[in-house]
Amino acid sequence: MIVAISIGAVGVPVGDVWGIVLHHATGAGAAPSDPALDQIVWNFRTPRVVLAALAGAGLAVSGAVLQTVAKTPRGTTAEPRACARVMPRSRRGHHP
Repeated sequence: MIVAISIGAVGVPVGDVWGIVLHHATGAGAAPSDPALDQIVWNFRTPRVVLAALAGAGLAVSGAVLQTVAKTPRGTTAEPRACARVMPRSRRGHHP
């Protein structure tokens, strides 16, 4: 996440990102020397990266719940079985 916060139109070194996030999250460390970088990292980029991580986690949980409810084993899809029901027996297993 630190690397994701450092990438953008304004390049911010990873060490500076780490220092800014650590300072705001725990109060430890020195205050950032450049207030513009502090605002870019803490007010703009960090909320977006955290929101993206939470959205990804939410999608992962919803996918796991959907597979549990549908009783589909993880790592497989139900699509081939659904297509086999629709496709005539003469066409199963043949690719154009």
